[in-house]
Amino acid sequence: MAQLFVGVEPADIHALGPLKANKNFIDEGQHPLGIFQLLAINVPFESPSNALAQNMNRYERSRSMLDEEGLSTVPIACVEVITCSVENGDFAFGIDALVLPMIHQFEKKLDVLSIRESPTGEKCIEKPATAESYMEFVNMLIRSDVANKYHLRKKMHWTEMGVLIAALNGRHCDKKLGEKFLDAWRGKVAREDIYSSIRESGIAAATKLGDRFFAEPFLSRYLELAMIHKFSTLKQKLSLDKPYLARVFIGIEPTESSEFEKLWNSAASYTQRERHRPRGMLQVLSLEVVDQPTSTMVENMPKFTNAKFLINTLGPGNVLAIALVEFVRCSALEGYANCGTIPFTEEVFEMASTLDSLVVPAISGNGRGVSKPLTADACLEFINMSIRMDNENRYRLRKEMDLSEIHMILQAAEMSDTISELEYAEETRKAWRTKVKREDIYSTIRDATPSLED
Repeated sequence: MAQLFVGVEPADIHALGPLKANKNFIDEGQHPLGIFQLLAINVPFESPSNALAQNMNRYERSRSMLDEEGLSTVPIACVEVITCSVENGDFAFGIDALVLPMIHQFEKKLDVLSIRESPTGEKCIEKPATAESYMEFVNMLIRSDVANKYHLRKKMHWTEMGVLIAALNGRHCDKKLGEKFLDAWRGKVAREDIYSSIRESGIAAATKLGDRFFAEPFLSRYLELAMIHKFSTLKQKLSLDKPYLARVFIGIEPTESSEFEKLWNSAASYTQRERHRPRGMLQVLSLEVVDQPTSTMVENMPKFTNAKFLINTLGPGNVLAIALVEFVRCSALEGYANCGTIPFTEEVFEMASTLDSLVVPAISGNGRGVSKPLTADACLEFINMSIRMDNENRYRLRKEMDLSEIHMILQAAEMSDTISELEYAEETRKAWRTKVKREDIYSTIRDATPSLED
């Protein structure tokens, strides 16, 4: 069984920018040409939905027909197909069921796929054959079908545009299925190469950087170490039955410390007329562990269930525990959170118990860095300084900052207690201040800002 999310988006990806930026786009009656697209597929799917259960007779008929044709070994996929629309701010869902005999098979296993770089060009890029790259391959075939021979093009309805606007602006949905759908859209934009030209403009840029960070083994290992040190304070028993729960706040700040200091010290005088947009980099602002799940964690608990299922199916090996981690990113305009799972192996626990200290890279001085006791704070500082020192952008965690990211730093620097209606804004401002208080590179700012120590 599988769960497939599908949607409609503009055939011209450059229409996504106006969709995101112009809140009156729908009211102005604009209807760009849309194309059908695959967003995400979830396997395994925990239990049959009503749609699948009601269509089991179709499965039984297909099974019987295959058996009669001597194809009893052909597997059948039961797929729950989900669509979503937004009307007057409310999310509505369409759920259908497909029963697909898997008759067509490749003559040999594919290791790589050749995916077109653009809808009109012939140049292709090779990618490992994964579920994501297969979806990207299909989506590019549809996008390239200018003649519409697949009949998968139509003018977008305003309810379809509403879903895209919600996803691109970091909106949340209090319905579990709606949040999954929004995550599917954001994941597609962050994942597929066709969007590379617009990601730097701010659309899903932080999501893309976050994905790269958590896929980087060297950096993510030190985040795991930080979590283990934090989790030790809860004295939880090691178990695969219950997840460790953690929240990680991430943000974008200038790569040059002098640029950050200039922003921090000019919070009261900075205006939107400023033209300079510094080069930014991903940074881990803060890490907290909790003993009770947040609402986002509750909605994403199936991710832990699936991770545990896979580990139990394949054998636990050296996995001792699983963390369900809420990753939070907030700028001055949008805030959102997503959850992922991190398996903790025996090796990382051993590393946490045997290492007493680590050397945090230093920008100046003798180049040997600063030795610090191995704590959660030291691990975060190590991660952030490693990213800062990556002048060649080997980790690909750099982008031009947009105005909303700059203004979040300004708000944090103002030490304002103003209540914000934007979700995660107050927590993110606090996380920025925590980072400035924690890390050595901000010593000049701390000396000039006594209120930070309050």
